[in-house]
Amino acid sequence: MASSDIHQDLSTQFRDHLYWSDVIDAAEYASPKQVVESEEPALQINLSLATDRTSDYLNFLVRCLKERSLSEVANAQEVASRFFRAMQWQKQAIAYMEKVGEVRNGVAFFDLTEKSEFFYRYGPYYLWPDARFAVAVYRNGRNWKVTVSSSPWLRFRGPDLSLLCESYGGEGHPQVGGILAPNRRRAIGIGQEIVRVLRGETAYTEHLPFRQRPIEDERIG
Repeated sequence: MASSDIHQDLSTQFRDHLYWSDVIDAAEYASPKQVVESEEPALQINLSLATDRTSDYLNFLVRCLKERSLSEVANAQEVASRFFRAMQWQKQAIAYMEKVGEVRNGVAFFDLTEKSEFFYRYGPYYLWPDARFAVAVYRNGRNWKVTVSSSPWLRFRGPDLSLLCESYGGEGHPQVGGILAPNRRRAIGIGQEIVRVLRGETAYTEHLPFRQRPIEDERIG
């Protein structure tokens, strides 16, 4: 068999694997609903990693993915059981975020300092698809953290979040950033200040550079 034929066979065999690896790696999900509900086998496999990242499980996945389709791997007991546990945690996290979340002027704020284990990055946009920004405060190991993100599913012109976070000693990218705070009180204070900036309740927004994105809000897709 010619090398080109072998390459074609491999490309066909692993077409779904390659497609979904690109989607997951770039977090280019079609919607918050797609990633949260994880109906596709590839997303179920990916979510199973939330409960087990041991070398034994990773090696098991590698062996399976070399030989089986994504559906077959997702249906394996070892994967399905871990996916089920991850979904149970995810449901609890989303329910808690809905309970404590505050949304106004397109900005969602979450004080998760009492139950930091329920921080879930896609939760805000699943609960409120029209939210443009989400700010969450929670404990991350020994540190208190403020995470700021913009919705990847909406097109709009907004502030560069990396510069906003840098003004508090944090870092990030134009669409997402993070800040470490010395204590819970300071973390909550920073989070609340950033929320006011993003809601346009302070004049600081006038001094932030804006991303070159369409002015009109519209759903991608």
